[in-house]
Amino acid sequence: MPTPFLESLGLSQKTAFGIHTLIYGTPITFLFQKYIFNDWDFLISLMLLFILDTIIGSLAAMVEGVFKPTIGAKQFGNKLIGYTMTVACIGIMDNALIGGNANWMEGIVDASAYAILIAFEGASVLKNIYRIYPFEPIKFILKKLEIYYNRQQDKIEK
Repeated sequence: MPTPFLESLGLSQKTAFGIHTLIYGTPITFLFQKYIFNDWDFLISLMLLFILDTIIGSLAAMVEGVFKPTIGAKQFGNKLIGYTMTVACIGIMDNALIGGNANWMEGIVDASAYAILIAFEGASVLKNIYRIYPFEPIKFILKKLEIYYNRQQDKIEK
């Protein structure tokens, strides 16, 4: 409940309640949470990895001497837009009702897609760490991921 938090910031009880109602009581918020996205724990994990990847990637580019803020900002924006659209699309597919009933994909689509997003972002963080300091356990993990990825690509191409 954010109302006590808002009151602790020095807002009056009426103002804090009003802000709370605007955030959580609007039909737009209800529709968004019901039909587009409602897994906030996943989003926090993905955003933490996203921010960590951005910071470590920037540090790696600085260490390599190829850091360009304009290119980094453009890549950050593109990645943010891509993740936003992907998460929204997954949420819509997962929450879609067919004939007023939940579809058979409910729970399967979002769990697998979220796991894939977290795995890719985690692998990106590991790659950036390896760019800064070639740590052998990270090399081993990345090699295993690459072997798995190449096997999957071979299956698709056949």
